[in-house]
Amino acid sequence: MRKLLSIRYIILFSLALASSYARAGDTIVYKASLTATGASGKFAPYFLASNRHGKITQAWNGVAELNMHKALNVGSRFSYGYGVGVEAGYSSSVPYERFDVQSSTWHSVDRHPSRVMLGSLYGEVKYRSIEACVGMKETGSAMLSDRLSSGDLVHSANARPVPGVKVGFHDFQDVPFTNGWLQIDGELFYGRFADDGWWRKYYNYYNYHIADGVWLVYRRAYFRSKASKPLRVTVGAQCATQFGGSTTTYAGGLVQSVQHRGTSFRDFFKAFLPISNGSEDFRIGNTLGSWDMRADYALRGIDIGAYFQWPWEDGSGMAKRNGFDGLWGLEIRLKSFKPVSGLVIEYLDMTNQSGPVHWAPDYVPGTTLTSPATGADDYYNNVLYNSYANYGMVMGTPMVMSPIYNVDGYPAVAFNRLRGIHLGIEGRITPQMEYRALFNHRKAWGSGYIPLLNPVSSTSVMVEAALRSIFGSGLNLKISLAGDCGKMPGDTFGTMVTLSYNGSLTQFRL
Repeated sequence: MRKLLSIRYIILFSLALASSYARAGDTIVYKASLTATGASGKFAPYFLASNRHGKITQAWNGVAELNMHKALNVGSRFSYGYGVGVEAGYSSSVPYERFDVQSSTWHSVDRHPSRVMLGSLYGEVKYRSIEACVGMKETGSAMLSDRLSSGDLVHSANARPVPGVKVGFHDFQDVPFTNGWLQIDGELFYGRFADDGWWRKYYNYYNYHIADGVWLVYRRAYFRSKASKPLRVTVGAQCATQFGGSTTTYAGGLVQSVQHRGTSFRDFFKAFLPISNGSEDFRIGNTLGSWDMRADYALRGIDIGAYFQWPWEDGSGMAKRNGFDGLWGLEIRLKSFKPVSGLVIEYLDMTNQSGPVHWAPDYVPGTTLTSPATGADDYYNNVLYNSYANYGMVMGTPMVMSPIYNVDGYPAVAFNRLRGIHLGIEGRITPQMEYRALFNHRKAWGSGYIPLLNPVSSTSVMVEAALRSIFGSGLNLKISLAGDCGKMPGDTFGTMVTLSYNGSLTQFRL
């Protein structure tokens, strides 16, 4: 009841703000939508769940959503904006396995997403080329297409946003004394995960570990050549670190250890670099990231972009000792050919992981094996922290099966040694009708620490049609058909229907 009252107050407060600013002539954009999904399996098909900010996961859903925001004025020296998004409705339940240490038996518990969720709530301000944002704002990749790509390796649109504070550049800015030939873009984000309750609800309490009170620092820096030239090149890196909090480790249903790390002011600084925390850990927190590069060439009527993202989990990956691992892609944009306006082809490889062994002599005093071996990168997993996920959905590429799909209650990314191909295409059939089609095939061999004797695979496809501005109004209809064939997590076929209305409160002069 308290949650419902809080959501109600947020909506009323947002409407009051919107009304006052509408009188001043500001543009307050809103969107109200109803979404219904149905599928034959336990979960929604891959493409109905992936890169949708974690809003749809179950097979059956009926969700109403209200979003409203005031965007920044890019042309103004000083500008501010804000936004709020609320979701409410029904989602089907899925049984998860849980261990009872008192009786030494396993039993099932039904789990489903919260009936009411706060999707976004933020305020932002811009001065000249610098902007800051406080709260939860849905964002995606700074380099890839969230609509057509399989997903960014570090910062995709696959999971719900983490609440926090972000400071960075507003788009690319000219580096002084380069006459525009070199531009820079980047951001720094500090936030705290708010999904502790989710991990406790879905965990099997038998093996592995769960952490709570964990913080996240994300930083990104991209450099780009002159944007006005036909050929422009973007290079840079992303880096994310989980730090702080407490971790409880289980074995056979019994607690083996509880580690409290705390969060001091110095920890925030050490996690940013990151540097040693002065204890048995070499570096504070769990750090992962990617080296990114993209080259775009503009021709008459067509833009062609080629890109790669090289993932890393430690120093070996940063030094590119993980072989061919990475996301390799090609994006084509047709400016005047409406039937096909965008095309993406990608290949993902995560099978090397810098080799199968990680050995740190400092962890074992007195050992005669003094040479280190930095391998077994185990992408998105860590020995002390939760997997790199929020509310069960991986914050990197959704091609890696998220922990929410582990119905045995295992809280880690189980299949991160994989290869996959991905295709995406979109276009316009009529001035009001758009379409999008996605195809994906992936094959996994388990993880570096828990390999599979027999690999698992999955093939996914989706066809989507959207009818915009029905009857010349802001009413829109979108229908998606999708299906999966394989064991990641299983065979399923389903559909999604979304009816939405877009409008602006400046139309009403309240």
